[in-house]
Amino acid sequence: MGTTLIPPYATADSEPDQALVALAEANRVRIRRASLMRWLQGRSKTHSHERAAELILEPDPAIDSMIVLKLLQRVRGVGPAQTERLLASADVRPTCTVGALTTRQRAALAAVLRLRADQLCCHSTAHS
Repeated sequence: MGTTLIPPYATADSEPDQALVALAEANRVRIRRASLMRWLQGRSKTHSHERAAELILEPDPAIDSMIVLKLLQRVRGVGPAQTERLLASADVRPTCTVGALTTRQRAALAAVLRLRADQLCCHSTAHS
């Protein structure tokens, strides 16, 4: 006369593996996002800016739900003030996600990041 206990995340009519599948998917996305953020760092500030522009123009599904502000903060040499200026120049709200960016906003942000990459490249070669 045993009673079958049901875990709190499952109901009698739901598939018990549903929570495990969701957890596995969340872990996959976290690992992919971490990998992309390491790649974003690049070898230099110039590479980091170029890679950020690339991610904004052609975002990976793993970063669709990432806030643009957080993405820009991971770019080498971009501090809080510059992040705010980048967002303002592209008319992007600080709470906007990468997936919610319009085509115009993507193009504007990428253009500003690539311009900054060019400036960094020219600035570093001028001092060499």
